[in-house]
Amino acid sequence: MADKCCPDGSAPALVTSQSSSGKEIHLDGLKCYTNGCGKKSVIVFYDIFGYDGGRTKQICDQIANEGYYVILPDIYHGDAWPADKPFDTLMDWVKNFPYIGLIKNDVTKVLDHLQKQGSDESIGCLGFCAGAYSVFHLCQNEKVKCGASCHPSVQIAGLFGESPEGLAEEVKSPQLLYSAGGDLDTYKSDGEVVKILQKKFGDKIIVREFPEMAHGWVSRGDISDPKIADQVKQALDGVFKFFADNL
Repeated sequence: MADKCCPDGSAPALVTSQSSSGKEIHLDGLKCYTNGCGKKSVIVFYDIFGYDGGRTKQICDQIANEGYYVILPDIYHGDAWPADKPFDTLMDWVKNFPYIGLIKNDVTKVLDHLQKQGSDESIGCLGFCAGAYSVFHLCQNEKVKCGASCHPSVQIAGLFGESPEGLAEEVKSPQLLYSAGGDLDTYKSDGEVVKILQKKFGDKIIVREFPEMAHGWVSRGDISDPKIADQVKQALDGVFKFFADNL
């Protein structure tokens, strides 16, 4: 049995009035949000609230402003966890989205797109919540130079006969892990996933816990609260530096 994707006390869905500056493209039936240009790229995987959820597109815009071509594939294909629905049956829904046999097919389209337009000189990826599961899988590809995960829920791997620790063993590039207070210990300092990654990549592994933050704070925390706004900024600044150091 997999651990919960979103622990008790997780940040709820966020409806934002922020505008986004990118554009939408379609790759053989796969809808994607894109922004920026250049030879270096970042693939972003959203959380359970999907393609239009929270601040994900605005974060893509911020990454693009750092000098990357950014692409957000709609790996749930129009589906998303309803904003007003309790999390009690969430794991049954997550079973619909395995990486092998589903998400990987979409990621292949994205990688082909990056190659065709010359944005594959250096590729990184970023995942929020359930999106971290895709980050750990994608980072088994040697073309991908690094992966970042905020409030990671790689534990959904248990739904598919996998584990966060097993996937960490297969990762081939440095990782950043920013966890909320309620996230699993395996992603925190001295956690098993962290130990596995540090053994392989040493101090290139960046780990930080934000103990006062709720799971989901980076992509959907309420930034009208100054404390949350500050912690969101600290997390994103750290992600930007991580990409600058590794891409």
